[in-house]
Amino acid sequence: MNRLTKKIVFIKQILLYACIFSLLILKTSAQTQLPDTLVFGSDANFPPFEYIAEEGYPTGFNIDIIKAIAQKEGFNIKIKLGVWSDIKREFEEAGTIHISDMFYTKERDSIVDYAIPHMVTYDEIYIRKGTKGIYTLEDLAGKRVAVLNASTIQEFLSENYPSIKLVPSKDEPYALRLLIEKKVDAALLSHIIDKESIKEYTDSVIIVGKVFPREYSFVVKEGNQLLLNKINRGIIQLKESGEFDRIYKRWFPLTISSWFYKNRYIIALIVFASISTVLFFIILLQNLVKHRTKELEFYNSRLKLISSLNVARIGKQSAIEQTYEMIQKFKSAFNIDSVVVRVLENNKLKVFTKYNLTDEIPEEIDIKDYAVNDILVLKNPISFTKKQLKEKGITPTGYSIDDLKFENLAIIPLLADERVIGTLEVCSKNPKWHFTSIDLEHLQIVAGHIAISIENIRLFEENEKQKERLLEQIAVREKIEKEIKELNQQLEQRILERTAELQQANRELEEFAYSISHDLKAPLRSILGFSEIIANRYKDSLNSEALKYFNYIIVASNNMTNLINDLLRFARLSKNEIMKQKIDLNIVIETVLKDLETDIKKKNAQIVVENNLHAVNADTSLLKQIFLNLIINAITYNREGEAPIVTISAKEEVDSIIISINDNGVGIPTEYHEKIFNIFQRLHSQSEFPGTGIGLAIVKKAVAKLGGKIWLESEVGKGTTFYISFPKV
Repeated sequence: MNRLTKKIVFIKQILLYACIFSLLILKTSAQTQLPDTLVFGSDANFPPFEYIAEEGYPTGFNIDIIKAIAQKEGFNIKIKLGVWSDIKREFEEAGTIHISDMFYTKERDSIVDYAIPHMVTYDEIYIRKGTKGIYTLEDLAGKRVAVLNASTIQEFLSENYPSIKLVPSKDEPYALRLLIEKKVDAALLSHIIDKESIKEYTDSVIIVGKVFPREYSFVVKEGNQLLLNKINRGIIQLKESGEFDRIYKRWFPLTISSWFYKNRYIIALIVFASISTVLFFIILLQNLVKHRTKELEFYNSRLKLISSLNVARIGKQSAIEQTYEMIQKFKSAFNIDSVVVRVLENNKLKVFTKYNLTDEIPEEIDIKDYAVNDILVLKNPISFTKKQLKEKGITPTGYSIDDLKFENLAIIPLLADERVIGTLEVCSKNPKWHFTSIDLEHLQIVAGHIAISIENIRLFEENEKQKERLLEQIAVREKIEKEIKELNQQLEQRILERTAELQQANRELEEFAYSISHDLKAPLRSILGFSEIIANRYKDSLNSEALKYFNYIIVASNNMTNLINDLLRFARLSKNEIMKQKIDLNIVIETVLKDLETDIKKKNAQIVVENNLHAVNADTSLLKQIFLNLIINAITYNREGEAPIVTISAKEEVDSIIISINDNGVGIPTEYHEKIFNIFQRLHSQSEFPGTGIGLAIVKKAVAKLGGKIWLESEVGKGTTFYISFPKV
């Protein structure tokens, strides 16, 4: 075919289409029973599909499309945009809106008829940067999530994920603003939203997942077949003429590099000239118009069949069952005799399901061996006749060229979120039939249904498995928690029993210590008294060695007396009842210092009381014992050749008063900071520093009885600071 012949054929096709469109306009105007002006209603704030421009007029992708369809089909169109919930109610109930646009849902399918889907969309999960643990819908359980008010994602989540706390938002910027202000944990927005309107928020949020793929179509009230046919014909005409692509590119970033797009202005001029000429040849072309009208009606019925394919029955059928059911529905509309569906797994195309294929074919094919593997890269459908396959030497894997029982083959990619997840292979035995570009486009829509079905079922099955694993983990956890609870109860009972035993033993030990200490005092006084009498009265009759031994007895008796007195004080702490009252620490310290006046002068010690000390809720007797023992220790354990300096201060915390007693003594090694509070614990010999080893035990027990805490900080050779914490009055 030479270039001139091709041009003549091309011009004839243009004339034919122009004639058909003109006759359709005339025919429709004669047959229609629709109102003179049809109303298209939708959301006033859904850019870039439809919204109110700053100048006040309605605009958007769908506005341009429906206006173009109205022009093609010869009817007047009025645009009405408003609050979506009001528009939806007016469309479904009042009937004053004739056309709208909706995402496909099972519930809506029962009240509206869908035109050819002109877009497949999905939602994206937005989170704040730095947020962790949110990747899927399951991760949003219990969390606050912003969604567009009255949207399909809101309906879907309310029904299928009731644990998600939905926060309806008027538009996308408001939803992202709620996310950035930490009023919600995530936002679910369509991937085709106007990116310019949310540009200022994108630096603070990220997209972590894609969910809920669904189709987007024009809709009419159920049963309005005449209007539905007009819309479907209009969409077909827009796509055939390339006007749909031009409108799409104006609203969405898209590069169209086809010959048709590159030559659009020339074609437009040719079409314009052709339409003018065709008007004179309408009568001559009536037979051709009838043929084309039948073809369009066929395409319309096919598209209606395609739009009826249901992929939303998750949980009711397996993906294979749904796919096989769809094959049964659409095969006759394409003159298809055999079908093979393959899925892509680990770089291999595996047979997912097949229909009416008598020849044996490999169950899986490595993608590098796939005869038309370019389809996996280019993501475009492709078709061959048997003759073309032989001429080009192409052998589809699994089919024998010489024994092919079909005349035409088409391979269509299964796309999910713009990823190829498999292929749809369809075969026809009809030698008079071949797959046109429109057929391939329609088959691509079918493939989209199949891909969504496979992906949805796969996600559903994964979710069910995760749910089963979670239930198992919950059961194991409940069992462990039950065992832990039982062990805790047993442990608590043992602790109670052991505590009771220890309390009884302590009481018995204290009573024993008190009794022994009390009973030892009388004979000890006798020993001390008689030893002093002998040492004083008969010192002239005794030699020096005897006097030395009597002095040992007197010193030992005095030490024993001090020890018994300390033991009695320690034992009385448990026996005596305490009388708590508000006590001025300044008065207590003053009393203690008067009692120790002799010891302080003997040691040449300096006692510094900083500022006015706070009042505490305590027992006067116990406080005196505490400060008496601590001050005695501070002036006793001093460094040789250095006078003791003791500083007493207090500070107020949020809920407590902390008293500190600091000295410049010998200090206490770190390993003894806890041990020195034990009874009879001494770090030095009696010859170095006198004492019984009970004083700090008395202090700790007295502090505990008053509901306080005691601890210390010390460094050997630099001194010690004791801290006592009492609850604030």
